[in-house]
Formats: sequence, structure tokens, C-alpha cells
Amino acid sequence: MLLLLDLILKKEIDDMSDDKFPKYIGKNKIIKIQKYHNYGLPYGMFENNKLFTMFLPLLLTIVLFFKWCMLTIGSFENLFALLKKVLYLLSNQKRKYKLAKKEFKVKGNFFKRLALSFVILGSASNLIDRFTRGYVVDYFSFNKFVPKRIKETVFNIGDICILIGVVIGTIFSIIKKEN
Repeated sequence: MLLLLDLILKKEIDDMSDDKFPKYIGKNKIIKIQKYHNYGLPYGMFENNKLFTMFLPLLLTIVLFFKWCMLTIGSFENLFALLKKVLYLLSNQKRKYKLAKKEFKVKGNFFKRLALSFVILGSASNLIDRFTRGYVVDYFSFNKFVPKRIKETVFNIGDICILIGVVIGTIFSIIKKEN
């Protein structure tokens, strides 16, 4: 749902003419709506290396997705069995595929999976932009009550999802180390 919302907002913002910005939200103009095309990685890093800025995030997202699958499904055998089942459902064939384990159970590590889910969601949204537009559409910044560096940074929902995932993962790691 967040992925779809982010993609819709990006399209709407990108389709608006530049003279429609900035706009402000909130009584004290806390959030500033604007249009920014980010051709690089966060903070415009590597913006002159398009190949790098497209394929590094793609590679990292694939690695994180497989990590998420392993935490959720438990083994490559189960992953491939699940993929076969999905293909079976999509192809409408009569053969049945069973998971390697008799019963599919999601393994533990809820917070790890949650953190990875947020990071993958945000990364996927930005990857879709990179591959369809050649840049990521960022569209809001915090206008009040934050340090200057944050005020100058323009975000999108995908970026916030990545941040939430990193925060959850960090907190989970700290709590796990203390126990």
C-alpha cells in the first residue's frame, strides 16, 4: 500500500509544473512540498555515474530480498517450492506443488523481517523511479523543528520507509546484543 501511495504521489508531483511549488502543509508550515529530481544516491552522491546509481541499489535490494526470504521461509528449498506454487497458481495448471516442509511456518525474527520489509519497500519504490524516469522524484521536506541539514533534504515516502527499516533494525540489534 505504501509503495503504491509513493508511486502515485511521485507521478502527481512530477506531472505538476514547477510554478506550483513550493506548497506548505500544517498550521506552522511544518512540511514543505516541492519537486526535486535526484539523479544520484542519497544527497546526490554519484549523480554523474548513472550506471552505478541504478545497479548498486538494485543489487542491494536483491540481496536484502533474499535475506528477507530466508528469514521468512527458512531455506532455498522452501523458497523454490513457494515460487513453484506461485507459478502454478499463475499458470492455472492441474499439478500441485507442496512446500518442502509439511506445513509452511514463518520463522522467528519478526523485527528483522519488519525492518527488511520497510527497506525493501522503500528501495523498490526508488528503483522503479530510477528505471522508468532515470531519476528519483523526491517531494517533501521538513520545514520546522529540525536541524538545517534535514531542512535542506528532500524526501519521498520510499526514503522514509528505508529510514524506518534502518531504525527498527538498529534498535532490534541493540536489544538483541544486550540480552
